[in-house]
Amino acid sequence: MKDRLPGFLFIASDISADIGQKVKTQAERNGVEYCTLFDKEKLGALIGKEMRVVVAIQVGGFIGPLKQETAKLRNFFEEGR
Repeated sequence: MKDRLPGFLFIASDISADIGQKVKTQAERNGVEYCTLFDKEKLGALIGKEMRVVVAIQVGGFIGPLKQETAKLRNFFEEGR
C-alpha cells in the first residue's frame, strides 16, 4: 500500500486476527476506507478467483458508488442482527 494507495479495501471477515489488524492499521494510517462484509471464499468469488483475504480497489470513478452500496449492505446486515 505504500507506492499507490487503493481507494477502498475489502478485507475478509474470516482473516486471521493478527493479519487483519495489520491490514486495518495500515489502511487507517493511510486514510483508506475498508469493509469486512465477506468471508475469504465470497471475496474471491466476487472477482472470479480463489479465496482472497484482501481485495484492493484502485482510485477512480467507481469508488463513490462502491462506497455507497457497501454502506447500504452494512446497514442491511447490521439491522438483521
